[in-house]
Amino acid sequence: KERLSNESERLKHDMENNETFQPSNVHPLFTSGKCQWIGCETHCQTFHGFLHHLQRDHQLSERSAAQTKVQMQMVDQLEKQVVKEKARLVAMVEHLKASEAEQKFHREKFEPVQLFMLQRHLEADHAAKS
Repeated sequence: KERLSNESERLKHDMENNETFQPSNVHPLFTSGKCQWIGCETHCQTFHGFLHHLQRDHQLSERSAAQTKVQMQMVDQLEKQVVKEKARLVAMVEHLKASEAEQKFHREKFEPVQLFMLQRHLEADHAAKS
């Protein structure tokens, strides 16, 4: 409760002292005039109306606890997915770096040999035609 009270005080302070106050920037459950509580999406005309809706319709109950648990599970799953996607990204970048290094190695080591061989082939071809 103390944490909620502190958050509420911070929001009030921001609203009173910040001319560019945007409710959606300070409360993750209020976006584009809608409540973002899982399964809700109630339209609220004002931020104050949203806060009233939140206090009225989303009190601690078995239902709100279950919804919170679903949200926690969703976040856990997304965090696991982010770890997998980051690993995929790292592997892709490492592959591209290795591929670039390999190509550079081949250009530096074998291109002069290939040019030499091509030059010898052209010289031999030219000598045969003369």
